[in-house]
Order: sequence, then structure tokens, then C-alpha cells
Amino acid sequence: QTGWKCNSGYTQSGSACVCATSCTNKVTTKPANSSYTTSSCTACGVTSTIQTGWSCNSGYTQSGSACVCATSCAGYTLASTSSCLYGYYSCTACGTTKYKCKACNLPTCASFGSKPFNSSYITSLCTDCSGTKTVNIGWKCNPGYNQNGDFCVKEIVCDSSYRLTTCPALRGTSVSCGGKCKYTSCKTGFSLLNGDCIAKLDPIEPIDPPSGGCTGAINHIPLTCNGRKYCCPSNITSCAQMNNSGMQACITSGGGFDEAL
Repeated sequence: QTGWKCNSGYTQSGSACVCATSCTNKVTTKPANSSYTTSSCTACGVTSTIQTGWSCNSGYTQSGSACVCATSCAGYTLASTSSCLYGYYSCTACGTTKYKCKACNLPTCASFGSKPFNSSYITSLCTDCSGTKTVNIGWKCNPGYNQNGDFCVKEIVCDSSYRLTTCPALRGTSVSCGGKCKYTSCKTGFSLLNGDCIAKLDPIEPIDPPSGGCTGAINHIPLTCNGRKYCCPSNITSCAQMNNSGMQACITSGGGFDEAL
């Protein structure tokens, strides 16, 4: 033997034979949001995987030597919805969700119009797109006044002297308050007593009823009060009733005083 030589696929390196083919990575760096591309390499009977390049991940696209998000969320700049008072829109791109607020859609707060004299506005809080404010929602009459349609009129306070439910004009002049009335002066034949006109009944000697009773007056009966005889409707059976409400009925319908009987 005169020497040695390296086998096929190897090359001499000094006194040794080393693999003539090298399997090393062609790229060793890549941008964010990308992955290495690989291939198989066999050297001297040994197969290995080497990095041959890179490609952008799903949802990203290559822009020069970088990988950028393929979906655009232009105008979506907020990371949370805490500042959105009236709702929000969302957009998700490349695993990140951003938001933008919806515009205000609240109706404008309208304030009540005019109010009458002697009244005050009723107010309430109202919120619209310009903020929260106090607005007039109606009106009410001030103390001492009552509502009458669209006006406030002074409240009438009636004292206890207004106690009669009716004040016929045949007895005298009267005034009214709160659905009750009282007399201020009486006509002849009546006396003013505590706001009422009481019939004056002259104290004369009793006279016996005429024979046949109240002739000419149907459903009437004779009634003697303080010595004077009347012919009254049958529903008036006492002098008290006649004094309070029935004097005119006894005078007009029954023929009047005893002299007329």
C-alpha cells in the first residue's frame, strides 16, 4: 500500500477525512409574527432539517422585511369601552380587539313653556347629549291659590258664618262662599239672626181653625204658630220646619195668614 484517499462524499482535512457537504441553516433571524420555512438536508448519510427562510403567520401579510396585520381596524383606537356612554363598536384584528364609541342618540331635553301668575315651575333632572340639566316639566299654583283652567286664582277662605245651604231671595239679601250662604239683610216680616232671616210671627191669641180645615187647598193642613194660623203643605208639620224653609210655601200655596183662611 502506497497511501490512502477519502471516500466519496468526504474530503481530506490534514490527516482526516471530513464530510464534503455541510447542512447549515440558511437564515437565522425572522421578523415578528412569522415562522421559519424549512427543508431536509442530507450530508454524509445524515439527514437533518435546516431553516431556509421565513413566512408571515396567518392573518398577517409581508411588508418589506416585516409582517403586518392583514385586517385594518381604522378608527378603532380604544382598548376598552369604559368611556363609551351610549354604546360602542368593536373590531378584532390579529388577535387584538379595539373599540370606538357610538355617538349620543338621546333626545334633546325640552323645557316647559310659560306659566301663569301666582304659580311656580315643577322641575326635574334631564340628561341629553349636552349633559345633565334641570328643566321645567310643568307648573303648580302657589300656596293660597287654586288652579282654575290655565290660571291661578286666590283661594277663598269661608268662615263659619256661611252655614246655610240655600238662601231664597224672598227672605232677604245674601252672599255665598264655598257652596254655602248667609243673609246680610232681611225683608219685611223677617229678622236677621246669625246670618239667617227668621220669620217674624206676631204673638196673637190662637184662633180656632175654620170649619172644614184648609178649604180650597188640596193636601194642605192647618198649622198654628205663635198664635197665627197657616195653611201649609202636608209635609210641613211643625213651626220649626216652617221657620227654616217653608214660610213661603205656607203663604203662597195655602192661602197665607189666618186672616185669609
